[in-house]
Amino acid sequence: GNNNSASNTFQWTYDSTDPGMTISSTTSGITGSGLTTKDTTITLQFLSTEETADFVVGDINVSNGSLGTLSNPSLDNRTFTAVFTPSGDGLCQISVAGSKFTDSAGNNNSASNTFTWTYDATAPTISGVTLASDNTTMTVTFSEAVYNTNSGSGSLEVSDFVFALSGGTATLSSTTPSSISINGNEYTLGISLSGTPNGSETLTVNPVSSSIYDLAGNVASTSQSNNSISLNDKLGPTMTISSSTVN
Repeated sequence: GNNNSASNTFQWTYDSTDPGMTISSTTSGITGSGLTTKDTTITLQFLSTEETADFVVGDINVSNGSLGTLSNPSLDNRTFTAVFTPSGDGLCQISVAGSKFTDSAGNNNSASNTFTWTYDATAPTISGVTLASDNTTMTVTFSEAVYNTNSGSGSLEVSDFVFALSGGTATLSSTTPSSISINGNEYTLGISLSGTPNGSETLTVNPVSSSIYDLAGNVASTSQSNNSISLNDKLGPTMTISSSTVN
Protein backbone atom coordinates (compact mmCIF):
# COMPACT_ATOMS: atom_id res chain seq x y z
CA GLY A 1 0.00 0.00 0.00
CA ASN A 2 3.00 2.37 -0.34
CA ASN A 3 2.38 5.35 -2.61
CA ASN A 4 4.78 5.94 -5.48
CA SER A 5 7.34 8.69 -5.51
CA ALA A 6 7.35 11.15 -8.43
CA SER A 7 9.04 10.01 -11.59
CA ASN A 8 11.53 11.95 -13.61
CA THR A 9 10.14 14.37 -16.22
CA PHE A 10 10.98 13.24 -19.73
CA GLN A 11 11.44 16.16 -22.09
CA TRP A 12 11.63 16.08 -25.83
CA THR A 13 11.51 18.90 -28.35
CA TYR A 14 9.90 18.21 -31.67
CA ASP A 15 11.46 20.20 -34.54
CA SER A 16 10.20 19.81 -38.08
CA THR A 17 11.10 23.36 -39.21
CA ASP A 18 13.69 23.72 -41.93
CA PRO A 19 16.48 26.18 -41.09
CA GLY A 20 16.60 29.23 -43.32
CA MET A 21 19.50 31.47 -44.31
CA THR A 22 19.86 35.15 -45.19
CA ILE A 23 22.89 36.45 -47.11
CA SER A 24 23.95 40.09 -46.70
CA SER A 25 27.06 42.28 -46.86
CA THR A 26 28.91 43.84 -43.95
CA THR A 27 31.17 45.95 -46.19
CA SER A 28 30.77 49.69 -45.66
CA GLY A 29 28.71 51.30 -48.41
CA ILE A 30 27.14 48.02 -49.53
CA THR A 31 24.04 48.11 -47.40
CA GLY A 32 21.92 45.80 -49.49
CA SER A 33 21.69 43.55 -52.49
CA GLY A 34 21.74 44.92 -56.04
CA LEU A 35 24.32 47.70 -55.64
CA THR A 36 27.23 48.61 -57.94
CA THR A 37 30.65 49.53 -56.48
CA LYS A 38 34.35 49.31 -57.29
CA ASP A 39 35.34 47.48 -54.06
CA THR A 40 37.97 44.84 -54.85
CA THR A 41 36.47 42.52 -52.22
CA ILE A 42 33.34 42.45 -50.08
CA THR A 43 32.61 40.63 -46.83
CA LEU A 44 29.44 38.54 -46.83
CA GLN A 45 27.43 37.35 -43.85
CA PHE A 46 25.46 34.10 -43.89
CA LEU A 47 22.90 34.07 -41.08
CA SER A 48 21.14 30.79 -40.32
CA THR A 49 17.85 30.81 -38.42
CA GLU A 50 19.07 27.83 -36.38
CA GLU A 51 22.36 26.41 -35.24
CA THR A 52 24.09 24.18 -37.77
CA ALA A 53 27.21 22.08 -37.49
CA ASP A 54 27.61 21.13 -41.14
CA PHE A 55 27.43 24.38 -43.14
CA VAL A 56 30.59 24.69 -45.25
CA VAL A 57 31.86 27.02 -47.97
CA GLY A 58 31.15 24.38 -50.59
CA ASP A 59 27.44 24.76 -49.88
CA ILE A 60 27.50 28.27 -51.33
CA ASN A 61 26.87 28.99 -55.01
CA VAL A 62 28.80 31.93 -56.50
CA SER A 63 29.10 33.47 -59.96
CA ASN A 64 31.80 35.82 -61.29
CA GLY A 65 34.03 35.38 -58.27
CA SER A 66 35.25 33.21 -55.43
CA LEU A 67 34.85 32.93 -51.66
CA GLY A 68 37.60 32.74 -49.07
CA THR A 69 37.50 30.80 -45.82
CA LEU A 70 34.10 30.50 -44.13
CA SER A 71 34.32 31.47 -40.47
CA ASN A 72 31.98 31.65 -37.47
CA PRO A 73 33.56 34.51 -35.49
CA SER A 74 30.85 34.62 -32.81
CA LEU A 75 31.02 30.82 -32.32
CA ASP A 76 27.22 30.66 -32.31
CA ASN A 77 27.02 28.20 -35.24
CA ARG A 78 24.53 30.60 -36.87
CA THR A 79 26.48 33.64 -38.07
CA PHE A 80 29.09 32.91 -40.73
CA THR A 81 31.26 35.25 -42.79
CA ALA A 82 33.44 34.94 -45.88
CA VAL A 83 35.28 37.35 -48.18
CA PHE A 84 34.11 37.42 -51.81
CA THR A 85 36.55 38.39 -54.56
CA PRO A 86 35.11 39.19 -58.02
CA SER A 87 36.68 37.66 -61.11
CA GLY A 88 36.08 40.78 -63.20
CA ASP A 89 33.61 43.54 -64.01
CA GLY A 90 29.99 42.48 -64.01
CA LEU A 91 27.18 40.97 -61.99
CA CYS A 92 28.11 38.72 -59.05
CA GLN A 93 25.57 36.37 -57.45
CA ILE A 94 25.79 34.43 -54.18
CA SER A 95 23.21 31.97 -52.87
CA VAL A 96 22.69 28.75 -50.91
CA ALA A 97 20.43 26.13 -52.44
CA GLY A 98 18.03 24.04 -50.40
CA SER A 99 19.15 20.80 -48.69
CA LYS A 100 22.78 21.87 -48.33
CA PHE A 101 23.05 21.82 -44.52
CA THR A 102 20.98 20.68 -41.54
CA ASP A 103 19.95 21.85 -38.10
CA SER A 104 20.48 19.80 -34.93
CA ALA A 105 17.27 17.84 -35.60
CA GLY A 106 18.43 16.85 -39.07
CA ASN A 107 16.09 19.15 -41.01
CA ASN A 108 17.47 20.24 -44.35
CA ASN A 109 17.76 23.97 -44.99
CA SER A 110 15.47 25.92 -47.26
CA ALA A 111 16.99 27.98 -50.09
CA SER A 112 18.48 31.36 -49.17
CA ASN A 113 17.98 34.70 -50.88
CA THR A 114 20.24 35.43 -53.85
CA PHE A 115 22.60 38.27 -52.98
CA THR A 116 23.61 40.29 -56.05
CA TRP A 117 26.34 42.87 -56.44
CA THR A 118 27.89 44.43 -59.55
CA TYR A 119 31.64 44.97 -59.59
CA ASP A 120 32.74 47.90 -61.76
CA ALA A 121 36.37 48.98 -61.87
CA THR A 122 36.27 50.46 -65.37
CA ALA A 123 36.28 54.24 -65.77
CA PRO A 124 33.75 55.86 -68.10
CA THR A 125 35.06 56.97 -71.47
CA ILE A 126 33.99 59.15 -74.37
CA SER A 127 32.82 56.73 -77.05
CA GLY A 128 32.27 59.30 -79.79
CA VAL A 129 31.54 62.90 -80.76
CA THR A 130 29.48 64.55 -83.49
CA LEU A 131 29.36 68.16 -84.65
CA ALA A 132 26.45 70.33 -85.75
CA SER A 133 26.71 71.45 -89.37
CA ASP A 134 27.02 75.09 -88.29
CA ASN A 135 29.76 74.28 -85.72
CA THR A 136 27.66 75.64 -82.84
CA THR A 137 27.40 72.44 -80.80
CA MET A 138 29.27 69.20 -80.22
CA THR A 139 27.45 66.08 -78.96
CA VAL A 140 29.56 63.87 -76.68
CA THR A 141 28.53 60.25 -76.06
CA PHE A 142 29.79 58.39 -72.98
CA SER A 143 30.25 54.65 -72.63
CA GLU A 144 27.92 54.53 -69.60
CA ALA A 145 25.82 56.75 -67.35
CA VAL A 146 27.94 59.47 -65.73
CA TYR A 147 27.59 61.91 -62.83
CA ASN A 148 29.51 64.87 -61.42
CA THR A 149 30.05 63.27 -57.98
CA ASN A 150 31.69 59.98 -57.00
CA SER A 151 28.53 58.89 -55.17
CA GLY A 152 26.53 58.26 -58.34
CA SER A 153 24.51 61.49 -58.29
CA GLY A 154 24.53 64.94 -59.86
CA SER A 155 24.08 65.94 -63.49
CA LEU A 156 27.07 67.07 -65.54
CA GLU A 157 27.62 70.80 -65.99
CA VAL A 158 29.53 72.89 -68.53
CA SER A 159 32.38 73.24 -66.02
CA ASP A 160 32.96 69.46 -66.20
CA PHE A 161 34.27 69.77 -69.80
CA VAL A 162 37.13 71.57 -71.48
CA PHE A 163 37.59 72.32 -75.20
CA ALA A 164 40.81 72.67 -77.18
CA LEU A 165 41.12 73.85 -80.78
CA SER A 166 44.11 73.50 -83.08
CA GLY A 167 44.84 74.45 -86.69
CA GLY A 168 42.81 76.51 -89.12
CA THR A 169 41.71 80.12 -88.83
CA ALA A 170 39.05 80.04 -86.10
CA THR A 171 39.79 80.17 -82.38
CA LEU A 172 37.83 79.44 -79.22
CA SER A 173 36.29 82.36 -77.40
CA SER A 174 36.17 80.09 -74.32
CA THR A 175 37.50 76.61 -73.56
CA THR A 176 34.42 76.01 -71.40
CA PRO A 177 31.23 75.02 -73.24
CA SER A 178 28.64 77.81 -73.45
CA SER A 179 25.70 75.46 -72.82
CA ILE A 180 24.80 71.85 -72.09
CA SER A 181 21.78 69.65 -72.79
CA ILE A 182 21.44 66.02 -71.77
CA ASN A 183 19.76 63.06 -73.45
CA GLY A 184 20.69 59.78 -71.76
CA ASN A 185 24.44 59.30 -72.15
CA GLU A 186 24.65 62.07 -74.79
CA TYR A 187 25.72 65.59 -73.84
CA THR A 188 25.33 68.41 -76.36
CA LEU A 189 27.78 71.21 -75.62
CA GLY A 190 27.66 74.76 -76.95
CA ILE A 191 30.79 76.03 -78.76
CA SER A 192 31.88 79.66 -78.71
CA LEU A 193 34.07 80.42 -81.72
CA SER A 194 35.93 83.52 -82.83
CA GLY A 195 36.59 83.85 -86.54
CA THR A 196 35.35 81.74 -89.42
CA PRO A 197 36.44 78.08 -89.61
CA ASN A 198 38.15 76.96 -92.82
CA GLY A 199 37.74 73.22 -92.04
CA SER A 200 41.36 72.71 -90.96
CA GLU A 201 40.53 73.12 -87.28
CA THR A 202 40.42 70.12 -84.91
CA LEU A 203 38.13 70.48 -81.91
CA THR A 204 38.87 68.25 -78.91
CA VAL A 205 36.85 67.78 -75.73
CA ASN A 206 38.03 66.23 -72.46
CA PRO A 207 36.68 65.84 -68.93
CA VAL A 208 38.04 68.29 -66.38
CA SER A 209 40.15 66.59 -63.68
CA SER A 210 38.06 64.75 -61.04
CA SER A 211 34.78 65.93 -62.50
CA ILE A 212 33.02 63.03 -64.24
CA TYR A 213 32.29 59.66 -62.59
CA ASP A 214 30.29 56.51 -63.23
CA LEU A 215 27.83 54.92 -60.78
CA ALA A 216 30.62 53.02 -59.00
CA GLY A 217 32.73 56.16 -58.49
CA ASN A 218 35.34 55.50 -61.19
CA VAL A 219 36.63 58.84 -62.48
CA ALA A 220 36.95 59.63 -66.19
CA SER A 221 40.47 60.31 -67.45
CA THR A 222 41.39 63.81 -68.60
CA SER A 223 42.97 62.23 -71.68
CA GLN A 224 40.47 60.51 -73.96
CA SER A 225 40.27 59.03 -77.44
CA ASN A 226 37.31 59.30 -79.85
CA ASN A 227 36.98 62.88 -78.64
CA SER A 228 38.12 65.00 -81.60
CA ILE A 229 36.43 66.21 -84.77
CA SER A 230 37.20 68.64 -87.61
CA LEU A 231 35.16 71.82 -87.83
CA ASN A 232 33.04 72.33 -90.91
CA ASP A 233 34.41 74.76 -93.48
CA LYS A 234 32.42 78.00 -93.34
CA LEU A 235 34.95 80.24 -95.08
CA GLY A 236 33.48 81.58 -98.33
CA PRO A 237 35.42 81.42 -101.60
CA THR A 238 37.36 84.47 -102.74
CA MET A 239 38.12 85.68 -106.26
CA THR A 240 41.00 87.67 -107.60
CA ILE A 241 40.50 89.64 -110.81
CA SER A 242 43.49 90.61 -112.89
CA SER A 243 44.26 91.50 -116.48
CA SER A 244 46.24 89.39 -118.90
CA THR A 245 46.63 92.21 -121.45
CA VAL A 246 50.23 93.09 -122.21
CA ASN A 247 50.89 96.81 -122.42
